[in-house]
Amino acid sequence: MSYLLDTNILSLAFKQNLQILQQLELVKTKEPSIYMSCISYFEIKRGLLAVKATKKSKDLMNFVRIIKLFY
Repeated sequence: MSYLLDTNILSLAFKQNLQILQQLELVKTKEPSIYMSCISYFEIKRGLLAVKATKKSKDLMNFVRIIKLFY
């Protein structure tokens, strides 16, 4: 089974929501196919650019390297 994370889940993960992070770790151990849509990527990227969050932008790039970007 594959997972496609939506913008809400990704946003909570970047806000360090403990429940979301635990679930992502659980899923990652059981199923390596986790995806982020390009739409969600650009929604988050646009939000980070709007508030000039350069560290979070780097975190986003690291996160994208871990999961697959779904076009």
